[in-house]
Amino acid sequence: MSKVKALDYFPVSELLQPNDSGLFHVYKDYFWIVTQEDCLIRFGGHSWQCNKDERIVKRFLNMYPGCKVVQYSWIFTPYEQE
Repeated sequence: MSKVKALDYFPVSELLQPNDSGLFHVYKDYFWIVTQEDCLIRFGGHSWQCNKDERIVKRFLNMYPGCKVVQYSWIFTPYEQE
């Protein structure tokens, strides 16, 4: 039996700067797959859909219909221990 891993969506506006507290993963100058609703995608609970190399992100874009590739100077994602 195969298990489909869920996609999580996070509004870009909430990740452009860190919160007041907590730990964060910091991504500088990464290319991201962005939804039509301006959300970033996390696959399987831990794999953000981004890369430093735009070509790699574009290879995966066809898996996300209606999405686009955008480069952000800074993204702060919450650090979650597994």
